[in-house]
Amino acid sequence: NKNSLSYQTSKVLEPFTPGLWGVVILVIFCTALLSVWINKASSGNRQSRTRRANRNAKFYRRQFGIYARLSLDEILSKGLYFFSGGVDQDDGSSLPYKLLMFGFGFFILITISSYVANLAAFLTRSVPDYVASVEGAINAGLKICGHPALAEELQFKWPDANFVFSKSGKE
Repeated sequence: NKNSLSYQTSKVLEPFTPGLWGVVILVIFCTALLSVWINKASSGNRQSRTRRANRNAKFYRRQFGIYARLSLDEILSKGLYFFSGGVDQDDGSSLPYKLLMFGFGFFILITISSYVANLAAFLTRSVPDYVASVEGAINAGLKICGHPALAEELQFKWPDANFVFSKSGKE
């Protein structure tokens, strides 16, 4: 059914293959996880002292929860950057983080450019169900909508056509 949500969604996703969409999502996740790792590494001295002082399981559970939350936050953040076509611009960030964001920005540029180009190609391709004239619609056996005020003229000109005239008064 051409009006269903799944059909409409598949049309939006059609310019890229499912594998390429998987790669895009994987790059977003990897960029998010790398940004958490880089931010952790840039404040490593303070954290290593804290780790040596607190070696119990409760600390590691809490730390895992913190990293899980940071990772989710970064995944959502990088996804937002991807779908808005931009990247984070933090002047106070470290050089490795800036390099990561530069690479992610380049990935976004290439991905959006190729998506738009493929979408344009899909929109300009020929459609096999296209009917160019009334004669073509008659030959295909299709119903043809017409205004009731033109009913006599249309039926006189094309007597074999399957016209449908609305009498609802909302023309």
